[in-house]
This record gives sequence, structure tokens and C-alpha cells, in this order.
Amino acid sequence: MPSIPRRSFFESLAGASLAGFSPLFASPLLAAGRLAWPHPIGLELYTVRHQMARDPLPTLRMVAQTGYKLIETDPYPQSRPGRPALSPLLLLRYLRETGLGYLSGLTAQPRPGTLAQWRRRIAAARRLHLQYLGTMETNVLDAAGWKKLARQYNLAGRVCRDHGLQLFYHNHITEFIPTAGTTGYAILQQETDSRYLQFEMDVFWMTYARQDPIAWFRRAPGRYPLLHVKDIKRHLPPAYNPQRFPEGFQPFTEVGRGSVDWPRVFAHARAAGVKHIFVEQDRTDIPVRRAIRISYRYLRMLRLRG
Repeated sequence: MPSIPRRSFFESLAGASLAGFSPLFASPLLAAGRLAWPHPIGLELYTVRHQMARDPLPTLRMVAQTGYKLIETDPYPQSRPGRPALSPLLLLRYLRETGLGYLSGLTAQPRPGTLAQWRRRIAAARRLHLQYLGTMETNVLDAAGWKKLARQYNLAGRVCRDHGLQLFYHNHITEFIPTAGTTGYAILQQETDSRYLQFEMDVFWMTYARQDPIAWFRRAPGRYPLLHVKDIKRHLPPAYNPQRFPEGFQPFTEVGRGSVDWPRVFAHARAAGVKHIFVEQDRTDIPVRRAIRISYRYLRMLRLRG
């Protein structure tokens, strides 16, 4: 079956010129009402992956200086030629130096997903003192494949729970391809025990897959402890195809500059069970330091009516 490797897709997206930016601070949504998210804001380090590869400590300092308090990153990174993976001990030291918290790790789906492989990932997460261990599936599966994955997650999630971890699933778009009258995402929710598998909603990919985030919140209230806050550019041409992306397509933008209705999302976040949020922007049209600052400032000022 076809596959969409996460990293290779993201690396292949070409840049595009940034559209004009409407003044954030003129919006009434930023001027009155209660704060949409009064808690700490995290950053998924995939946003600054190139900077982390070159200069991890200065990059983490920049993230902290921007205002972020938490990070999410892979607790089981793989070394590349000429680019050794940052050791857990060194990462923890850097986090202590910068004051950043690390409670959620998101890693690739192990192949073929044996319990022994999961135990190695769980051990890596425990060395980093994580609370959450997440995974994803970017292959296009049929209903039987998703049900098999659900069984695997129930087993792995039970082991995670025994070690003080919560397993979660992070969506992209292949989960929403219809199969046997349902979708992979619906199968994962229906076929897994909520004690053993919870969810981290990526709002961008939900939106790109033409799904309503709030509808999924309502289908599984309380099962979304984590949220990826990622915006999608306005006025994109109709280009949704989960197995082929247009050449040069760069749909990512800073939070608040795109088409996601963030007040609506945050108005339902508590009922969904959201405890932690992480900004992520896979590619930027402006320097990444400026991009993450724009997203942070928007979220720090966003207010809800009522």
C-alpha cells in the first residue's frame, strides 16, 4: 500500500511568498473576554529541527526566550551520517539550563510494532521522565490494517500505563480515507481502550483533511489531552489528495494568520480534555524565530467571548 513518509513529505514542500499579514492586535478576539489558553504554551521541536541539528543549546535558549515553557520531541531519535542524535542526558541538561519542561514525546510507528520494540521506546521515554508517549501512522491502511494497529496500541498502551506513561496517537490525514464504510481514525477510537490510548489532535491536518475538529472532540470527549496548534494558509486552492501533494505546495502559516477558527477550537478544548498545547509549523516563509514568536504572541493574547 502507498506510504507518505512524514519527514520526506515535509522536507519536499517548497517555500512560497508570505501573503500580507493582517494586524493581529486590531481583532476584537484579542481585546476582550477571558484568555483562551492561560496555561503554559509548548513548542514541537520539529518546527526548529534544522536549528536543533546545528546548535541545540542556542536553539533551546531561543525557544525559551520567546516565551515557550514546554517542548515536545522524539524521545527515540535516530542518528544520521554526520549528525549523531542528541543523548538523553545531554538533552535533559540543556532543558535544565533553559528552564524548559519536557513531558511529551512523539515518535514514529515502530515496524512491525512488536512489544519488544515498544518496550525500547518506553524505556527511552522513562529515561527522559516523560508523561506522554505518542506515535503516528502515515501509511494508507484498509480497515483490517487499522484494526490490527488498534490491537497493537491496546497492548503497548497497557505497558505504558504500567510504567507511568500515557500512550497517544497523533493524526495526519491518511486516517480519514474512507475504508469499509468508516475511517482509520474512527476505528482507532472505537477499537481501543481509552485507558490505553488517547489522542493528540493536529488541528492543521484535521482541517486539511476536511474534518471538523470540534466534531471529533465531541465523538471522544476527554480523550484529547494534547493539541497541536498549527494553522493553514487562507485561500488555498482545492488540493486535498492524501496520497499526492501538489509540487511546491506550502500550506503552513503562523498561528492566527491562517483560516483555523482558534476561538472555536479553544472554546471546546476543556471538554475535549486538553491539558497541554504545542505549536508546530512544519515550514515557514519567514525566519523561524519570527514565526514562532508570532504564534506565541497570538496565543498569549487570544481571548474568548463570554
